[in-house]
Amino acid sequence: MGAGIAIFIQSKLEHQLRYTLHNRCSNNQAEQLAIVKALEKIKKSHNYSIPRRAIVHTDSRRTLKSIKNTINHNYFIEEIGMKAIALENREWTIIFTWIKAHAGIYGNELPDKLAKESARNDYISFDRIPKSKIVQQARDQRIAKWQIHWDRTTKGLTTKQFFPIIKDRLTTKIKLTPNFTTLVTAQAKLRLTYAALR
Repeated sequence: MGAGIAIFIQSKLEHQLRYTLHNRCSNNQAEQLAIVKALEKIKKSHNYSIPRRAIVHTDSRRTLKSIKNTINHNYFIEEIGMKAIALENREWTIIFTWIKAHAGIYGNELPDKLAKESARNDYISFDRIPKSKIVQQARDQRIAKWQIHWDRTTKGLTTKQFFPIIKDRLTTKIKLTPNFTTLVTAQAKLRLTYAALR
């Protein structure tokens, strides 16, 4: 996973930055790390003119939405907020905007290229795995254990014919009715009504 940043000053490309994330990190983390590092670079810049203004472009709508959400306590979102406030205290105006991805816009295509390059690096800049990935991994492990038990059991053979794969059953929406339950569990005979043809 990689993050790429291109910083332009007066429309001139001044800095190209690359960061490598652990392969279990998320795309959102890469997008947000890029913004954090861009804000850090802006803070170190020697721009003495006032007023100072920085426009941060990202193609991640989700990140922009998270930045605006005051109750979001995600690690990177809080870092972005703190760094933006620190810059504003130094008389910077920070503006976050959305830019369309893969639309041939040089200012966006270049960071994508840098991110791909950084993904091939061995040195990892960030390795905090998101909570959602850990939760998903734990869920997948539980389902895998369940599947092993389901494959070995001799009980529920009729149900197994309908649902041999646990993961598929969990993702299938089913409207449970008494007749359906009776059918897939073979617990009782169905009462069927036939119309007599005359």
